[in-house]
Order: sequence, then structure tokens, then C-alpha cells
Amino acid sequence: MPQNTPPPAPPVGIIMGSRSDWETMAHAAQTLDKLGVAYETRVVSAHRTPDLLFEYAAGAADRGVRVIIAGAGFSRGSASGTLAFDTPVAGVAQASGGIAGNLTEGSGIYGFIPAAGSGAAAFELGVLNNVSGGGSSSGSSSGAASSGGSSSGDTSSGSSSSGSSSSSSSSSSGGVSSSSSSSSSSSSSSSSGGGVSSSSSSSGGSSGSGSSSSSSSSSGSSSSGSSGSSSSSSSSSSSSSSGGVSSSSSSGGSSSGGVATACANLPSAATAYKGGDALGEELTLNLDPATLAYTVNIDVSVLRAAGAAPGDTLQQVEGCTYSSPATGAVFAFGSGGVLTGALGQPGGSGLTPLLAFQSTFTTTSTSNSAYSSVAGIFNLAAVQYTGSAPSTYGGSIRLRNAGTLQQCQDSAGGFIVYDASCVNTAKGYILFNTGHGGFDYFTTDPTGGAVTTGGTLTSSMVIGLVGKNPVPLQLLHASATSYGMALFLPETSLASGSVDGSYAVTDLAGAGATVSGAAFTDAGASATLSYDTPIIGVVQASGAINADLVFGNGLAALISPPGSAGAVFQLGQQL
Repeated sequence: MPQNTPPPAPPVGIIMGSRSDWETMAHAAQTLDKLGVAYETRVVSAHRTPDLLFEYAAGAADRGVRVIIAGAGFSRGSASGTLAFDTPVAGVAQASGGIAGNLTEGSGIYGFIPAAGSGAAAFELGVLNNVSGGGSSSGSSSGAASSGGSSSGDTSSGSSSSGSSSSSSSSSSGGVSSSSSSSSSSSSSSSSGGGVSSSSSSSGGSSGSGSSSSSSSSSGSSSSGSSGSSSSSSSSSSSSSSGGVSSSSSSGGSSSGGVATACANLPSAATAYKGGDALGEELTLNLDPATLAYTVNIDVSVLRAAGAAPGDTLQQVEGCTYSSPATGAVFAFGSGGVLTGALGQPGGSGLTPLLAFQSTFTTTSTSNSAYSSVAGIFNLAAVQYTGSAPSTYGGSIRLRNAGTLQQCQDSAGGFIVYDASCVNTAKGYILFNTGHGGFDYFTTDPTGGAVTTGGTLTSSMVIGLVGKNPVPLQLLHASATSYGMALFLPETSLASGSVDGSYAVTDLAGAGATVSGAAFTDAGASATLSYDTPIIGVVQASGAINADLVFGNGLAALISPPGSAGAVFQLGQQL
């Protein structure tokens, strides 16, 4: 029988150590697309999957790769090393190190040329950014990958340069995807990443409040499109080595050996996800799983006019993570119809965290029991912008059967157990607005009783349903200089081990987070967790990461504690 031989590789390889590097590396891919030069993409980490990295480096030339564009990051705690390629390499510095995602010393653009007499290009790295929550898989067309361990291979020192070059500034939580076509040099503008930090900024714009979206006039839950989780058609990468994500997507199906598999959490039919972003924008994201095309409609915003926002066709990174080559957005499709990710800010100034749901609660009833199925006491984690400066805060809030709300905070703006007689309080109520398919949130006199009339419209709310569990999401948009997001998760006791797992996280580093008992890692930084601290349902992280976390219904939110020098706000969902 004739043997199946792998197709020749494209002439350019784009490699990076983490999915978070994609927003930077995507600029190279976009330039290559414009020039009509084919390329492949891989996630290969010198720290986590060194064998795979050496394997890729050793075999690239034989497969036909003529130039490699590599994302090089200097991550916290990783040692520098050298790696020999048989192909000219252009290195692109990446941002990394801790949850704030600040660029470290040594950031810059590195060029490489073959070392004299060796026939190889020496690639100096201070280690390709770590892969979190993915990367290696068993069995591939070119050999097995290990997620860790050492590998053999010649190393050489030296520098100097050749091949295509690329320049960039800071990276964010993006994804790695494949495409066709590509070429040589690229320059990227700075972008803030999928999280919120004290250096983030957002652009203003015109205000708008309303335009279309799921209007339901009956009481109960509504499911936009098809809810549930069934595997439909999705992008499946071909010619991928183990742990890598590579070029050309095809519809449906799953396979092994490092080739991307279909995501079981994609909807089975065209679906609308209703939610919002950390800039307080209420929105609807429409996804066609057959083509992976998505569109975004801004339903309410004080930063831009309501209406269509940039969309694209998604490409699979790995598992249920997808990225948008055109916009830089990245999305993770979770079980229970949850969508998390990072979406482009108005004016293209970076990315902002996103949370949306396939199924939401809606009611137009004004009876005293209209909200009884979603009422409860919650902890809240929030980010609020004053101008372009973000700050974070925690607290507790009660949503009552009639749709009235009361929020409590301690004197420092932090978490406190809900108490109807709390001193530092805010009150309001919600009413469904069929014009934008969400609830209008009116703020009322904090010294008065619970009322459902009057007040000032300051926010909107989407009440997501994960299974039958409510997840209220408040989208603050009092004005073009006061906006943000607050996520409500149950105020219930959490024990060590109860929230263990890996989390897809929208943050500046974008590398994901892992919880294992008292151990917590986020973007390569480690911390110790104290459960039900300072109150029930809140987990406090201390060490290299100092933060407060809330968990519930497969979701997580991380905020910097009151008084912190920089504001950090992350959303995540359990994988």
C-alpha cells in the first residue's frame, strides 16, 4: 500500500510559548495574509514542552519551513537558555510576569543569523512564554510531546539576525490560530490585554442606549437560540504536531495526535449569547457554529453608539478556545452555555473581559414574586472606571423576589457579609427593557425602603442561567466617565478542594489559572489560598499574587484587594 506522507509545510512558521502571545503574533500573521505567504502556527513552550520545541526546531527545515517567527518572553522565575534552529529565526518579545502583565527588562526585538560554521541559527531566549492549560497532547505526526521534562539537542550561543522580523509591544490574552498565507515582517501596536490594570485605558465615544436584542415578554427563562451543549461543526486544525495548533481549519469532527478536536460546548445551531464586557457595555454575540462566523451587537453603551461592532470568523486555538485573527478577540466556550473571553475595546485600544450566556432569565412581570426563581444573596466582584482609571471593589448584594436590590460593603469598599442594616449600602431595583433585551437598573435612596419606582438609571443587568442557577451581571454605565462591571456569585461557604481545576482566564497575561486546594497559580505566579476569608464565599490569595477571588457555577472572578496600587480584574471559567 502506498504510504501517507504529510503535506509539505508552508515556508513560514509562527511559534509562541502561550496562547496569550497571539494578540502580538497575530500582526505577523495578518501581514503574511496580505502578502499571500503561507504559514503555520504552533504553541511550543521551552518551559513546559521543551521536547516539542526541540522537535519542531530540528524538523522545520526538512519539512520546508524557511523562516520562523518566534514569540520570546521573559517569564517570572524562568531561566534563560539557548536553542539551536536549522532555520533562520526572528524573535518577538512578549509581555509576561505576574498578573499585572508588565513588560520586563530585556523587552525588545531580537534578530538571528546562522552561527558561523554551524549551519544553524542561534536563538537566544529567556524562555518562550509558559503554556497554561494546554499545549501538549499525546501522539503526533512528528513525535510525542511531553509537558515538561528535559530534552536533548545541541544548543549554541550567539546572536545576530536573519529571516523575517517582527516588532511588537505588549501582549494580551489572545489565542493561537491557523490560517493560510503569510510572510515576513510585522509591527504591532500596544494593547492592554484581556484584563484590567491600572495602566489600561479606554476611549470615549458617543453614548447610546438601546437597539435590538432578544426581547421576551413572558416571565421565566429564555434561551437565545439553542441552549445546551452539543458538539456541532467546529474548526479542526490539520498538519499539527503534538500540542501545537496549526493551519487550515475544517468543519466538524475530532481527531487525535495533536490535531485540534471539535468543541463539545459549541451550540448545535446559530445562537445568541447575551452578556456584557468590563466597560459596562451590554451586548449580544451571535455565533454560527457551522461556519464559526460571529457578530457582535452593542445593545447599551456610554462609550460608543449602539449597533454592530466588528465581528469575524473564529479559528480554533485548542479545545474550546477560539480566536479572531481580524479583531484579536479570544473566546472560551464553557459547559452550561457560558462564554468568556476578551473583546475589542472601542477604538481598537485593546481588549476587555467579556461574559455572556446562552440562556438568560427575563420577566416583564412587576409582581412581588416576579424574581423569586433568581433571588438570593451574592458576593460581588467589580471593576469601575472613573475616566480611564479603573478601580476594583468587593461586597455583598441581595436580589429580592420583587426585583429590588441592596448592596453592602465594609468601610474600605471590601467584602462584608450581607446584612439588611449595613451602613455602607446602596439600593435599587430592576425592570426588563424589551428594547435592549436586558434589565434596566435604577439606583434609589440608600436611606429609604425597598421601592420599584423612581430612582436614577445607572446600569443594566443580564441574569445568566447556568443550568438553573442564576448569575446576575451588572453593567455599570452612569456616564462616559463612570462605567464598569459587577459579577454576582453565591454567598455560600467554600472549602479547600471545592473549586479545584483549571480556569480559562481573561487577564493581561492570559496564561490561565489553576486551583488545587490551597495552591493557586495564575500566569506563572503562585499564591496560597485561604478559604472563606475575609467572609464566606470569598477566597484570599497571598504570596506572589495578592487578591480576592469569588467562585460559583463554574465561574471565577479575581480582584485586587482594597488599597492596592494597581487595579486588577479577571474573569475565568472552569475548563
